[in-house]
Amino acid sequence: MAEKKEKLTKSELITKIADIVELPKNDVNLTINTLVSIIISEMQIGHEITIPGLGTFVKKLKKERIATNPMTGQKIKIPGKNVPKFKPAKNLKEAVGLTQ
Repeated sequence: MAEKKEKLTKSELITKIADIVELPKNDVNLTINTLVSIIISEMQIGHEITIPGLGTFVKKLKKERIATNPMTGQKIKIPGKNVPKFKPAKNLKEAVGLTQ
């Protein structure tokens, strides 16, 4: 069985940022919420959002495909749809060991 991975929650992230930049947690929370809102709205209209050192958020079209219903064996068409993707920056990949 795989080990459970540690997670950094939003509230823990807010606390860490607030401590480092010496701002109230409410201000940091508002900033994070605003960042997420802007990323979502820009992706909805097809824009890429690049944050240097972190990566790029993009909207990709997943193509229409044919699949098989495992219960009936019947072929079904799954329509294409837009999905969010994140492409990590090179230095982020290197920092977490994704590149050599």
